[in-house]
Amino acid sequence: MSREVAGATPAPRAKSERLFAITRRDLPVGLRTAQVGHALIEWTLRFGKPPENLVVLAVDDEDKLESWLAMLADHDGKQLVAFHEPDLDDELTAVACGPAYWRDLSSLPLLR
Repeated sequence: MSREVAGATPAPRAKSERLFAITRRDLPVGLRTAQVGHALIEWTLRFGKPPENLVVLAVDDEDKLESWLAMLADHDGKQLVAFHEPDLDDELTAVACGPAYWRDLSSLPLLR
């Protein structure tokens, strides 16, 4: 059994332990944060307990998010939720994806 050493970098988590959220950079920061939360709640309600690690990714705008959603939706049997914000005329604002999507999402940048 290995012991962690103070200041040591923890071992990387398996990709299967990650939940992904994708949101839009064109939204104000507070709204963007809320949309990620909405998508993650919907994912949890639909699929159960989420993995321990969350990765938040970003696309430029709604058109790009729609394109990603269409591409991801082509994968049958994977855990995917799209969130449309009622206060924004049901615009697509965030998508939550289960761990099986990690390879598909590897080209998207982290939200900063």
